[in-house]
Amino acid sequence: MSTNSPPLGKFGEESLNRSVFPYLDESDSCKTRLRFGSDYNVVELEEGNALVLSTDPLAISSELGWKRSGKLALHVITTDVAVSGIPPSYLVVNWNLPPNMTDKTFEKVWQGFTSEAARVGVKVVGGHTGRYKSQSLPMVGAGTVFGVGPGSKLLAGEFCRGDEIYLLNELGLEAAAIFAFYYPELLSKDISKETLTRVRQKFDQLQPTSKLSTISSLPGVRVLHDVAEGGFLGGIQELLSSGDLGARIDRARVKVYPGVSQICRRTKLDPMRITSIGSGITIVSSDQEKEFLQAARNQGIEVENVGEITDTGEIEIITNHEEETLTEPVEDEFWTRLSQFEEEFN
Repeated sequence: MSTNSPPLGKFGEESLNRSVFPYLDESDSCKTRLRFGSDYNVVELEEGNALVLSTDPLAISSELGWKRSGKLALHVITTDVAVSGIPPSYLVVNWNLPPNMTDKTFEKVWQGFTSEAARVGVKVVGGHTGRYKSQSLPMVGAGTVFGVGPGSKLLAGEFCRGDEIYLLNELGLEAAAIFAFYYPELLSKDISKETLTRVRQKFDQLQPTSKLSTISSLPGVRVLHDVAEGGFLGGIQELLSSGDLGARIDRARVKVYPGVSQICRRTKLDPMRITSIGSGITIVSSDQEKEFLQAARNQGIEVENVGEITDTGEIEIITNHEEETLTEPVEDEFWTRLSQFEEEFN
């Protein structure tokens, strides 16, 4: 009999298909398009309108800073609707706080959360806040964000062989910055304090919800997917899970910020396989690639062409002229590695 514990993090495709999807009722007239890898779900409303919604957990920590934690928690939720083509508008949030968190501390989190919500145009319309004995940091609840608009604004969600893969590239920055905030003294033994400071500053400058909403409106965009658990490669797997298409990725084109690379090497993490709030995968029609790039430049958004969609049914990664086929589901090692650091160095 196996004594292995179930893996941490969100359920993979096999677990969802076995334990979640079979028990859902999809028989009514509202088509919610539930599937593995979808950032958001859609309820089709009357008169051609659509309700877009998504739910994500809330995570906060003192090491990251309470206000900064609130800001990050907001973007983790809102980016999943921002990629739909309909911007996020409303939010319901449930805070399950640990017993020792004071009102004053929570107010700092809440200030960071609500000020960022106001900046990106999202209104908090309800929720729940309480303290519970079994609750502990970093996970303290969940939030659900909604967007309402014409169904015609939704991205088609379909792509084909020859379409180009573009990356809004902040790969690994979220995970690297969290290590830089949590363990600055430890990391400074191998990485300069100036580098760690620049990584933290770069993280503070992230504006993922606004950028992803803008990208979703650019010409030629077929699909937009934010890079969360599993990182870039996990996101590619999610995008390709429902069809027979594949992808060819040129790793040399995937640029990673030098400070992030240093922290990832020190923590033994692959920036292509870890949570990366601020990054987004865009699949662009090959017929409108020039228009897409021009519009992105006009909006001041930098994107990188990192590959193309193929008809092989496989994810091929080209590294130094050698080809690797990604066959196993990507497991995000970030939370595991963070826990190991906590056990070893605290």
